[in-house]
Amino acid sequence: MKYAFIGAGNMAGAIIRGLMGAGMPASEMTVSDAARGKAEALAGELPGLAAAESNESAALCADIIIMAVKPDVLAEALRDVADAARGKLVVSIAAGRSLAFIESCLREGQAAARVMPNVNALVGQAMSAVCVNARVTAEQKAAVLGIFSVVGRAVELDEKLMPAFVGLSGSAPAYVYMLIDAMALAGVRAGLPRRMAETAAAQAVLGSAQTVLSSGLHPRQLSDMVCSPGGTTIEGVAALIAGGYEAAIMAAVGAVAEKDRALSGR
Repeated sequence: MKYAFIGAGNMAGAIIRGLMGAGMPASEMTVSDAARGKAEALAGELPGLAAAESNESAALCADIIIMAVKPDVLAEALRDVADAARGKLVVSIAAGRSLAFIESCLREGQAAARVMPNVNALVGQAMSAVCVNARVTAEQKAAVLGIFSVVGRAVELDEKLMPAFVGLSGSAPAYVYMLIDAMALAGVRAGLPRRMAETAAAQAVLGSAQTVLSSGLHPRQLSDMVCSPGGTTIEGVAALIAGGYEAAIMAAVGAVAEKDRALSGR
């Protein structure tokens, strides 16, 4: 299959690099962007990648068209490729834009998919959810899951659960960055150099995440393993609970999910 990327930003670049790393020749991919210089710059970084003159010409070259644009310009970009996309698969990664919205900007009977990755695709560690409409074939769905698996993990999801996934995973890097920064600041307050504190906090998050994924244990079990009776860690955990830590995280996920539902309903 050949791929067209409409939009030449960070996410498109991460996916293209991931596909190339998985063995796909860059010559099988085309990129376009409203700012043509941006597409040409990305193509210049990745030998073999072609920069198309327009969104429509990029779509004409592909079997799968990946709309890697912001939600506010998605409708316009979809209309650009509507004719060229006939008989192909259109994939959007824009938050807050439902399959119904995507279909409304394309020709009737169009195969379409909605994917929610996150910024961790930049380091090959994204978590992506994929939902498809009834016109997507099994082969096309497998191809989409494969595309996003090269930049992390990808799962199929019922679209009604997408707002929850956006709140939990799509926005999660921002929550974690805030956690790392707060931990680092606490380290600086306690006397550690800033850079050392940031590295220590980030490594703690990285190792903890890997332990959850590899151990098969519930996060609460792992937390209990660190909290020795009458020890130091339980004092920190108690302070977090008293400060509303868990409630704040749950509220953040809920707020994003609600915003995504509101945007998807437009």
